[in-house]
Amino acid sequence: MTANETGYGMAAQVVNNRLGPDPQVGTSPQPPLPGDATMYTTSGNDLREQQRLALRNPSGNPPEVPKPNGKERPVLVPVGPQEGPVTLMQVSPEEVRARAIELSREATIRRLTDPDFAASRNRMSDKAIDTNFHIVPQNQREGDYKLLHQMVQRIDPKGYEDGKYRIAIEDNEEVNASAAGRNIIVNTGLLDKLKDNPDALLGVLAHEIGHCKLEHHLRPLPSEPTASSTRAEVVDYLATQVIRNQAESQADSF
Repeated sequence: MTANETGYGMAAQVVNNRLGPDPQVGTSPQPPLPGDATMYTTSGNDLREQQRLALRNPSGNPPEVPKPNGKERPVLVPVGPQEGPVTLMQVSPEEVRARAIELSREATIRRLTDPDFAASRNRMSDKAIDTNFHIVPQNQREGDYKLLHQMVQRIDPKGYEDGKYRIAIEDNEEVNASAAGRNIIVNTGLLDKLKDNPDALLGVLAHEIGHCKLEHHLRPLPSEPTASSTRAEVVDYLATQVIRNQAESQADSF
């Protein structure tokens, strides 16, 4: 439900908030590399931690940063292994937002012109859930399954009766829930945390149903940058993270 706090995720969050960081990270910068990149001889973990601290103030929000000449500062994106030298690529927030609009438009056109696009994504989501999630059998948490079905039916009676949702409980201590296609997955950690707060659980389910009804699983899929990623690939990744953040806001308003 929230962006991760890797260097990539934090950079996307700053872009989405129309801010630009100016962190002083790394040691002994080498001569500039092609593509507005600079190599810093420091471990990837140290660099990402320094950047994370630079992008967050004590309140937990990205810091306000002056905009030189009315323009937003570039985001410094670490590209490289978790350990060893990393490349910092400078990416402008304007460029990322423009690419996010292009990717969203392309996905919309494909959804409207390719009759199998949504169906194939749904099949992909079902397979990912069945393969990668540790789903709890219904007979092991029968009461929780019954409660979740009742709540989903309460939130969207027609959608529930039409069989638009597949509800699953994952054996996972993380306090979280997620949605993919028609699947609504609730972690055991969240159920245990909210067992005495049904209203809060209802709000979480409404958020996930919002993802399903708004078909956010059809948005452009991110491709995690690697040490060999081009600048265009990094921009595409950040753009998909911006789209993801927007999707979270839309689901919150559902």
